[in-house]
Amino acid sequence: MRYKISGTHDGEMLRNYLYKYLGLSHSTVTQLKNREKGIMLNGKHVTVRAYLKSGDVLDIMYEDKFSDMNEKLISVKMPLDILYEDDSLILCNKPAFVPTHPSHGHTTDTLANGLAAYFEEKGIPFVFRAVNRLDSDTSGVVLVAKNRPAAAEMSRRMAAGQIEKKYIAVLRGKFEDALANTGEIVANIGRCEKSVIFREIKPEGCGDFAVTKYKKIIEYELDGAIYTLVSASPVTGRTHQLRVHFAHIGHPIAGDRLYASGFGRESSDVDEYNVISERKIIGRQALHALSLNFVTYSDNKSIEVYAPIPDDMRKILPESFSLENI
Repeated sequence: MRYKISGTHDGEMLRNYLYKYLGLSHSTVTQLKNREKGIMLNGKHVTVRAYLKSGDVLDIMYEDKFSDMNEKLISVKMPLDILYEDDSLILCNKPAFVPTHPSHGHTTDTLANGLAAYFEEKGIPFVFRAVNRLDSDTSGVVLVAKNRPAAAEMSRRMAAGQIEKKYIAVLRGKFEDALANTGEIVANIGRCEKSVIFREIKPEGCGDFAVTKYKKIIEYELDGAIYTLVSASPVTGRTHQLRVHFAHIGHPIAGDRLYASGFGRESSDVDEYNVISERKIIGRQALHALSLNFVTYSDNKSIEVYAPIPDDMRKILPESFSLENI
C-alpha cells in the first residue's frame, strides 16, 4: 500500500508514523521489517529509524504470503455478490442460509470458502478476516479486510461505533403506545448458562453492554397478522443483538425460531403457530443487513455500501415500502 507523506509528518521518525498514525501493532511492524520489500521509502528499503519529509512516498507490503493461509479453509467456487472492493477491503452481499465462516457441519458452504476461491483464481494469498459477521439466516453486507493492519483498524472502528450499521427487520406485532416510533434499547446481553447458542438479557453488571437504535417504518398486515417494519442500528456488536433486543421489548423478529417467544413468558401455541406460518412465507428470520457507512482504510473516503433487499424479504414487505422511507 502506498502513502504520500504530508507536511503534518515532515521530520517525523518512520517508526512513530507506523505506530501512531497507521496504528500498526508491534508484531506487524516486525513482520514488515523482516520482509525484503516490507518498508520502502521513495523506492529504497529503509529502517524504521528513517525520518520522513513532506512529499515522500512510503510503500508498505501488507500482503499476506501463501504460508500465512489457513490450510483448513477450503476454496469452493460459488457466486459472490461483491458490493465494493479496494486494495484493503472487500464487501459482499451474503445470501441467507450461507454461514459467514466455517464451523462444525459447515466446512465448504461459507462466505469464507467462496472468497478463498475468488482470490485463488487471482493467484493472491488469502486469509479470511471478517470485520462483521452475520448469522447464517441473516442476509446482507459483510465487511472483510484483506490484510492484518486493515482488519485491526476496521475492527477497532467497528467496536468504537465509528462504522454505522443499518438493518431492516420485520417485527411481530404492533407497537404499543409505550414504544416510541424512534427509540433506543439499552440492555446487557450474555450467553444463557444452559446453551452455547442462546443469548439472553442480563442484569446490570453482567453480560456485555449493548445498545440498539431503531426507527419504526410502517405497520401492516400479512397473512392475517400484524407486523412492524423497522430500521435498526446496533451501536454495539453483540452476538444475536437485534434478535435478543427486539424479543426483549416483546416484538421478536418474524420467523425467528430461537427467540420466537420473547423473554419473560412461556412459549404459547400462538407463538408456535406464528413462527411456523412466518417461516412458510420467508423461511428464516426477517432480518437484512442493509448498509455500512464508513471511512475506507486505504484512502480515507467516506462511503456507504448498500446490499439490495433480497426477494424473500421483498415479498413480505408492503407494496408501499421504499428505501426512501428509511
